[in-house]
Amino acid sequence: MEELIKVIKKYRLGSFYINLPVELKEQWLKDAAGLPLTVVPSQKGSSFFIENAAQLLWTSAANAIPRKHYALAERLLHKALQLADSIQDKAWIHGNLTQLYHLQMDKIPGAKEKCRHHCRETINTGYFQGWCEKILGDINK
Repeated sequence: MEELIKVIKKYRLGSFYINLPVELKEQWLKDAAGLPLTVVPSQKGSSFFIENAAQLLWTSAANAIPRKHYALAERLLHKALQLADSIQDKAWIHGNLTQLYHLQMDKIPGAKEKCRHHCRETINTGYFQGWCEKILGDINK
C-alpha cells in the first residue's frame, strides 16, 4: 500500500487518486499489493521499467482487468490516455481498452462499438495489429 501511494505522489496523481470512489481506491491498493510498481517483468523474461504516470496507470489497469475490476481499469486507462505522450504508451492503453470492452460486450451497452474504436486506434499506432484484426473479426461474426 505504501509503495503505491509513493508512486502516486511521485507521478503527481494525488488529486486523481483522491477523487476516485472509495471502492476503486481499495481495489487499486489491493491489486497493487505485492506487485513491483517501478519494474514490470514481461513474459519473455525481460523487464519493463515504469517511467511515467501513464505507464503506472496502464500497467495498474492491466492488473485490474483479470481481476474483473473493470470500473477501476476504465478510469485508470482514460486518465492514462490523457497523460500519454508516446505512441507505445498509447498502443498499450488502447489495447487494454480494447480488451476491457471486448470482455464486456455482452454485458454493457456500447461496449462493442467502444471495442471497435479502441481496436482501430491501436492499429493506427502500428502495434498489436494482428491481435486487433482478430478481435475485429470476432466482433463482426
